[in-house]
Amino acid sequence: DFHREEVTKLSKAVQKLLHWDFHREELTEHLAREPTIAELAADLGLSIGEYANELARMRSAKGLLVNANLRLVVSIAKKYMNQGLTLQDLIQEGSLGLIKAAEKYDAARGFRLSTYATWWIRQSITRAIADQSRTIRMPVHMHDLMNQLRKHRRELQGELGRVPTETELARRMGVTEGKLRQIDCKASLTVVSMDAEIGGGKRQGEGSTISLQARIADEAPQPSSNLERTMLREDINKMLDAKLTERESHVLRLRYGLDDGRPRTLEEIGRGLSVTRERVRQIESRALQKMRAPSCASKLQDYMQTESATAM
Repeated sequence: DFHREEVTKLSKAVQKLLHWDFHREELTEHLAREPTIAELAADLGLSIGEYANELARMRSAKGLLVNANLRLVVSIAKKYMNQGLTLQDLIQEGSLGLIKAAEKYDAARGFRLSTYATWWIRQSITRAIADQSRTIRMPVHMHDLMNQLRKHRRELQGELGRVPTETELARRMGVTEGKLRQIDCKASLTVVSMDAEIGGGKRQGEGSTISLQARIADEAPQPSSNLERTMLREDINKMLDAKLTERESHVLRLRYGLDDGRPRTLEEIGRGLSVTRERVRQIESRALQKMRAPSCASKLQDYMQTESATAM
């Protein structure tokens, strides 16, 4: 086992790896193709040699974090035996959750890695069991496509050392990205919501309370634990800061009460910013549109669960 200082150092390397992956995704979108190693290095202001060495160091850090917690995967997987999946499948699914935990872990949050990883391992295993339990209600061809998607996602994640993009998955499966999203949507589970809800007047269908999550995704039951709630809240805060302008982030934080738990009306926000109610609504609408981008939606999908998974 690693000391806390070592875990912190390794997790920082993994966070840097994710930052590099974000740059790669942006460059891919800009070029409309996968960038070369030379292009990736240049984008980061590095030589090819420096890029390769640093990439190897960061991937090694991720591998160390994962390998140090594999026994935890086995221990948790054994508790879910005889529920439709073999122990080998349970361990495989739990390992995907562990990889996700290693990618998202931030020592500054105050959680031990084992505590953090336990949630992700259980989430991955219970989701797989829930998927398996409902296959009888699904057309055979869709069930086969879902299995292919899971298989190729695992393979690509192992080959690339990161979560594959939609483009990479679609190419591996020989389908369009639209078809891939359709398959993934069928496999999708309900997204957990944040506590923050807003109400409004009669305009824009604001008659009932609605959470920020529900404005980005469609359905959102309450989170199942304080850890999950904290993780979700902090990930959304990071997305707000990374994807939105300072004003857009400020408006959403006030509108949904993200900082103090007290949602504001459009009028209240408008008075504070010295703009009209309609202008605030436009800023909110633009910000929510940005938050619906695939890069944001994929992060929220990490929190998907079914009722059966939650019951476990």
